[in-house]
Parts: sequence; C-alpha cells; structure tokens
Amino acid sequence: MTPTVGDVVSRYFAENPAEAEFESWLTAAIDPLISTATGNLSFFEIQREPWSTDSDIVLTLHLPHGRRCNREVYALADRTMYSCRESEDAGPEGVAEAVKAGRIAFLRARLLSAIFHVRPLHEGESNPEVRAAIDRWQSLALPISLGNIDQLALEVLHEPDFMLPQGYPFAIMFSYRESVLSALASGGAAKRAAGAKTIRQCLSGAALAWLDGAMLATDGEAALTLVAAAGHALDMAKELGGSKNSRASEAGRQGSDVKHAPTRALKSWALNEAKLFPGDDMTVARKLARRIPKDFVDVSVDPARLIYDAIREARRQTCRVNG
Repeated sequence: MTPTVGDVVSRYFAENPAEAEFESWLTAAIDPLISTATGNLSFFEIQREPWSTDSDIVLTLHLPHGRRCNREVYALADRTMYSCRESEDAGPEGVAEAVKAGRIAFLRARLLSAIFHVRPLHEGESNPEVRAAIDRWQSLALPISLGNIDQLALEVLHEPDFMLPQGYPFAIMFSYRESVLSALASGGAAKRAAGAKTIRQCLSGAALAWLDGAMLATDGEAALTLVAAAGHALDMAKELGGSKNSRASEAGRQGSDVKHAPTRALKSWALNEAKLFPGDDMTVARKLARRIPKDFVDVSVDPARLIYDAIREARRQTCRVNG
C-alpha cells in the first residue's frame, strides 16, 4: 500500500522519538520513499546549444513545438535553470540532478511541516477554533500520497488558517525552513539521493520544478501558487547562497541570464524550425523571420540577421565537431 503523509505523521506520534533523534528518524522515514524522485520536467525541455564548449556549456530552456509560455515566467524559469548548475561546464544532466534534489528536499519539508502543524492536537490544544482549523487542514494534508515524489511537489496546499491567514504556499515552510535546510546540508538520505547538491541548487531545482508544473496546471490559482512558491524558493536561495561577494557575482550573472533569455529562446526556436526548410542560410533566416511566434516579436530589431547568425554559428560548430 502506498504511504500517505498521514501514515508518516501517525508513525511519528506513535514512536515519539526524542528531539535529539528526530533527524535520524525522519531520514529513516524518507529512505524508502525517495526512489520515485526524478529530475524530469514535463513542460520545458533543456537543450545544450551546439556552439557550447566543454568548459562553457550554453543551455536553452526550450519550448516544444506548439507550446507557448508567458514571457515573464519563461525568463524566470531560464534564470532558475542556470541557478541549478554547479558550474559553467554542467549540462542538462546537472540541472536534472538539482531538480531531483529539490523534490527530495521538499518531501522532507512537507513531512516536517505536517508534524509541526498536527502537534497541537496531540499536546491538548484547548482553543476550539484552532482545533477546528487543524482538523480542516488535516483533511486536506494527511491523505496526500507519497508514492510519487515528482507529483507530490505539485500538490498545492496552504498553511492552516490559524497560522497564516493570508494563505502562504505550503511549498515553503516558514517556522522550520532553516532547520530543514541545515539538515539537508548536514547529511542523511535526502542529501545522498540528491548527489550532495548545495542548498542553493536544491532550492533552485525545486523552483524550476514548480515553474514547470505551473505551465501545465489547469487551475489558475494552483498555477499562481506554484509560481509564488518558486519565487519564495529563489529568495531563500539568494539569502542562503554564500558570501556577500559570491551573492553579488551571482546576482550579476543571473541578471545577464534574464536579459538574454528571450534571445536564446528565439535562437533555439529558429534552429529547430530551420531543419524543416530547404535553401541557403539567408533564405531560411528570412522565411523564419516572417514566421516568428508573437512571444518573440520584440526580441530583436533585425530578427532575420539574428537567426542567420545563429544558423551560421551552429553550422560552424557542427563542422568543427565533425572535423
């Protein structure tokens, strides 16, 4: 039988581990569950550009043919993709590892937060309004399945009414966020399965998974919540990302990533579409310039030239690789 959040919460209160043993207890509870976590995305595709080098891999967040994405969400997702990488020589596989790490970290966060919110009932909470709020929250939270960690990360659930009346996303824990992140950094099943990713990479990976899920959400409020959760995760990544100098450097690099994200996306679209058209590079570039999706209309004042340069550069890189 597939375990639920409620099963793990019930086990915790039945076994009642000492505070000093809690981290090892939670690690043991997570171990059997993490095998379903992956680094796969469902909406976006991450591609390595053909002009990349081994020491400087250029990635593009690609939209499969026929899909459309809000430009602001795309720019945020593209920036987040680069935040997932350990270094400039990390390819799509490195981003996938960070997404997986983020999903595993979220599993730990959800279970810890659930235990925290249910605790008042087990400690004899006497306020009837608080007890009623916890009961309402439990009816939504405890039945959530732990059988698919990728799907778990997209389950939208807000904090209990008595905790945060504004309804902050459950995706980011507030009271326990530092303890969960420090636990992830110190070791245990989550870190082993995540390939020893940094806290920043875990948070960035979770954010990218949420942005990817938001683009496929059929409910507008659910999509908005996932985007908001991604924003919270990126804010935490910035806070916990390192020294002042490294943060400044990261901010500058991310600013550049955001600025050039639409250009990279247009080039990626053009290179994929160019395969379908016969003719010389300039002829193909002019044809594609007349077919640019509306999301890319304002990216360049001379799209034909931009596309032509991208096609030529890709051709040169291909020739170089093939000798």
